[in-house]
Amino acid sequence: MGATDHICHSRSSFYYLARLPKPISIILGDGSEIFAYESGKIRLNLTSECSIDISAIYVPSFSISLLSIGQLSSQYSITFTKMTCSIIGPSAGSANQQIELATFANGLYRMKAAVSSQTTSRAEIFAATSTAKPTLELWHKRFGRIGRNTLRLALGESSPKSKDSALVPTCEPCILGKQHQNIIRTPVPPVSRPFELIHSDVCRPIAVPSFSGQKYFVVYIDDYSRRVWVYFVKSEDSLEMTSVFQEFLARMDKAYPKWPIARFRCDNGRGEYDNRLFRGILRVSGISFEPAPPYTQHKNGKSERMIQTLVTKACTLLIDAKLPTAMWAEAIMISSYLHERSPSRPLNHKSPYEMLNDGKKPAIHHL
Repeated sequence: MGATDHICHSRSSFYYLARLPKPISIILGDGSEIFAYESGKIRLNLTSECSIDISAIYVPSFSISLLSIGQLSSQYSITFTKMTCSIIGPSAGSANQQIELATFANGLYRMKAAVSSQTTSRAEIFAATSTAKPTLELWHKRFGRIGRNTLRLALGESSPKSKDSALVPTCEPCILGKQHQNIIRTPVPPVSRPFELIHSDVCRPIAVPSFSGQKYFVVYIDDYSRRVWVYFVKSEDSLEMTSVFQEFLARMDKAYPKWPIARFRCDNGRGEYDNRLFRGILRVSGISFEPAPPYTQHKNGKSERMIQTLVTKACTLLIDAKLPTAMWAEAIMISSYLHERSPSRPLNHKSPYEMLNDGKKPAIHHL
């Protein structure tokens, strides 16, 4: 079996090298497969007056370079004897001459030609690329601008180093691509009683409708106790959203008559909250309306965070029970029920149930 292409394992031997459009598969004698990703030109000096240019593929995993007689014989006449291999090559004059190309030893014909040392500027570039050690800045680019400590660990160092600012200078793409808005958080006075402030938001469409046809759910959160109430709706229509809020308002008036709702905080959703009908309900009930400014979701952060808590808990319930996604509404309802009975760090490890029931512990035996 012979080589179908000229193969070279030394990058510095090429005076021209380029990336292949698609990798070339190379099957070895043991049946294993490797790939070549670059090819280029090599100049072989057969004598002081005779040289030939060949096209070869670059395979750095090879320990030797191979000359394909099949490729070479398409351009030159090749002659094999018992101990030598000769080529009829062009000379400096007008006549061709027979030049000894290789000698037979240890079962192989070993090439005697030398690689030209007169390389072009492109060859010098490739030789420099192959011999220069990649800098930390170059590896930073190769890894898609990951952090410096993470980069050091990716390169095999046992522990990250902190004093590397000189090795990786300030990276402008990182500054432009990873910047984010700096949210200035100012402390606000805590509420003094339950239902002094209610947060609300709507979770946007779930992947599939629930078994009852709902596509959204609305949360109402008491700032004092962190208790959450969940309602499911089929759309964000102002009539349906106002009807749901009226139901919640009537329910709280009956269950907690000594704590009327004083303030209502939400995002700036035009359809569900910021409309004439909803504002009218708030005015009649004596509730202050506190919509967040446009494009400032962090102003309604407690609602956003609560939705995340409910959704992630619901996902784990569905996955654990191997239930279909269409049961997400039931899982959300169970999540809110469990949240009411779970200790919370902002509440000094009390549960929302305890905050609304004078410190009484919730029953959990039925769980």
